[in-house]
Amino acid sequence: MRVGRYILPNIMALLSSSCCIIQLILNACSISCAGFSVLTPYRPFFTAMTMVAVVHTMYDRFKNRSTMVTLLITLLIMISPEIVQRVNQHSSVPAQHHYQLRIEGMQCVSCANRIKNTLTMMDNVMDVQLFFDNKTAIVNSRMDDSSRVIAMIESIDNTYRAYLIN
Repeated sequence: MRVGRYILPNIMALLSSSCCIIQLILNACSISCAGFSVLTPYRPFFTAMTMVAVVHTMYDRFKNRSTMVTLLITLLIMISPEIVQRVNQHSSVPAQHHYQLRIEGMQCVSCANRIKNTLTMMDNVMDVQLFFDNKTAIVNSRMDDSSRVIAMIESIDNTYRAYLIN
């Protein structure tokens, strides 16, 4: 029963942070973890139960050093989703630029594939959607380099002309 008082707050904290800690642990062990996302709607309940277990443990054994370490670990586990969210919110995700081009001179699907393959090989281009039917392309890149993309299209073949639509 003595060990149980230290385990209960940690189990409740793990359940309240099942969207983060448990999934990270299972991913590290190469085990599928998609099933734990069903616990996310119950997070407020698990958080409340964790707080009840923490208060009970503090009331019962407050002066014990191992109790304080256990409670600190419990609280860190419990707030780990907020920590992960904060870190992800401030991570350095490169800005994405989306622009649409009209491309004249494409005579066949092979021309469209040639342009798409060339644009996909460019450094900052992340995605290219080329539409042969209406002679347009949507380019997603890490930086605003539309003039470079237009120059690249026109350098493939002198019959291609590209214009920025938006």
